Amino acid sequence: MTLPYVEHNGNCTFYSRIDASASRESSALPIIVHHGMAQWGEDWAKAGWLDVFGDRPIYALDALGHGRSDRPTNRADYSMENRAATVLKIADAENIERFVFFGFSMGGRVGFELAVNAPSRVERLIVGGMHGMAPAIDRRNLERRIAVLRSDKWRMVERAVGARAGDGRNNDQDSLALSTEAVLDWPGAEASLPGFEMPVLLYCGQQDSILEFAKSTAALLPSHIFAELPGIGHAASFYSSEEARQQVQAFLALNPSS
Repeated sequence: MTLPYVEHNGNCTFYSRIDASASRESSALPIIVHHGMAQWGEDWAKAGWLDVFGDRPIYALDALGHGRSDRPTNRADYSMENRAATVLKIADAENIERFVFFGFSMGGRVGFELAVNAPSRVERLIVGGMHGMAPAIDRRNLERRIAVLRSDKWRMVERAVGARAGDGRNNDQDSLALSTEAVLDWPGAEASLPGFEMPVLLYCGQQDSILEFAKSTAALLPSHIFAELPGIGHAASFYSSEEARQQVQAFLALNPSS
């Protein structure tokens, strides 16, 4: 199957179009979904998310360095700014003026970057398992992950985020390391959070190491719902949490026409 793609700074990012409305015309705004580190766009279907989005068109990308997309060797190509610009290029290529954005983990940071620099394009924002603070606030954990990714134990990172070895994916060690290193270059969205005008759903597993950072983010958002998912960690909040799905579905239904 040939997937559509967009080009940014000479790098190609592939994505899938999923017309959830099937044989009927949908009045709901499209949703663009962005996976986390070491995941692929197809994980949204594998984890059962597509039914949650109702009849809205869905666009699921393979983020740069992941899936079928290019895997450049320049750290700057993996910046949150470039990832957000790529999302906008997909929207432009599909003639989408406004959309719902759902980012999980690393994808959540992309969502915050979009909300800061392209707020008129994001009708509402969903962030799972991530916060909007400067990543340097969690530098020790990120540097530990980078060290693992630069070692022969790098596939531990795949397992930690729920990506299953042997499921056909072929992640690249260097791309994942560069992606994580580039995270530390992002200044975060903390200063801009109080000015967010779009509704935001932020959810996080109770056993996720970034829970307190997520709570701090929520406290700064003027229009938000924060859901703390009991008894689960980071990966489960994407792959197996029925409560996460219910929270997202209810948030999307707050105004069915958008």
